[in-house]
Amino acid sequence: MRTIEYNALFRELAEQHPQLMHSEGNPDPKQNNIRFLRMTLSSDPVQRVLDLKEFYDKLKNKVKSGYFMVLQNYEAGYGDNGGGHITKELFGGFLILSICDVNDPDAQELVYDQSELIGEEVMAEAMFKINNLGDRPATRITANDITNDKVAQVALQYYGTRFDFTFRVNNPRLNFKQKKLS
Repeated sequence: MRTIEYNALFRELAEQHPQLMHSEGNPDPKQNNIRFLRMTLSSDPVQRVLDLKEFYDKLKNKVKSGYFMVLQNYEAGYGDNGGGHITKELFGGFLILSICDVNDPDAQELVYDQSELIGEEVMAEAMFKINNLGDRPATRITANDITNDKVAQVALQYYGTRFDFTFRVNNPRLNFKQKKLS
């Protein structure tokens, strides 16, 4: 799985979930229902500040009220069993957020509960799709690979739940191929 496929999977889930119903690309921008944003976070702390500024600008200008998904780019690691079986391990995450009154803890609790429910439904469908990618053997994600936690005051007014997950795919492309470098 690469970036385009990863983003397309979660964009599709945001389009299909009844409480998100993301849509974009309509010639009349007022007809769009922006409920899906991508956020690129570098592991470099300096670059991370720049990436978040761009994200906040998009958040303020595009998203309508209600729940929405923010997909974070994945980071990848590689594994080798010592016998030539090489895997790519993807560490991804997303947030389900909604605007909420910063002075109303009861409303915040409702947002936390609802965003967690939406995120669990999205993750259940993502697990099914990732584990059934067809031509991708040994793609694997289980409930053991998922965590979530509450987030507060994102861009000062959004509350919700963040989901982090890991999954593995075979990666024979990392095996040395003499002809590729000749």
